[in-house]
Amino acid sequence: MDTIYSRINEGRLVVDGGEFEDQELKSPRIDELVIANGAQLANVRFHDVRIKHGSFGAGRAAVTYTGCQFENCRLAITTVGRANFINCSFAGSYIKGWFALSAEFLQCSFSSELKHVVFDARPSPQVKLDLRRTKNRYENNDFTASSFVDVSFRGGIELKREFLPKSPGGFFLPEARAAYSSMADKVRTLRDPWAVDLLAFLEVRLDACLEGQEQDYVSPADIGRTTKSADGQQVLQNLFTEVAEQLS
Repeated sequence: MDTIYSRINEGRLVVDGGEFEDQELKSPRIDELVIANGAQLANVRFHDVRIKHGSFGAGRAAVTYTGCQFENCRLAITTVGRANFINCSFAGSYIKGWFALSAEFLQCSFSSELKHVVFDARPSPQVKLDLRRTKNRYENNDFTASSFVDVSFRGGIELKREFLPKSPGGFFLPEARAAYSSMADKVRTLRDPWAVDLLAFLEVRLDACLEGQEQDYVSPADIGRTTKSADGQQVLQNLFTEVAEQLS
């Protein structure tokens, strides 16, 4: 029987197509992971896996993960690739540096730490052509037990259809463009040196709104990272609290 584990060779896991079901992969370290060319993984359990780089969806055909579990993993993959995740779970894991520009996530659950991650609903022209896709789908994903640090949603992901982190001090903005414009106008009136940091943060978020991301979520960690000034952080926290109350 062909197994995922048998594809590991000198720290590299390469899967080029094929179907894999009801298997378990437990390995302390994989330097490079490449799952490619329409491979189908169903109910595959990744446990305590450390991945340094690679792609969940290499090649032209999308790779599909259905009911897969990623438990206590360290997933430092810069290119998620053409990967579709359906009813998958990411528990107790550390997810860093993901650029999900051609991926889809449907009914997945995350109880992990996410850091420097981008989720984007806009497929590239080539992905549109190859996969006959007009939008990367994000539907009913559960992030409630996750922590976010520098996590961005872009390209029109409907966050009302997602379950966002419950961290105290986080803010969901259903009308993000208006919220960021209002906050930026108020920050421009400030003369404190840290106001430059606040304005830069708000303008970056506003740019994402102008590119189609109408709803946004800001984590408490993101507010804390905006400026080193405790006064500046408190002002930004107050602005978010004020605008969130106005939109509620």
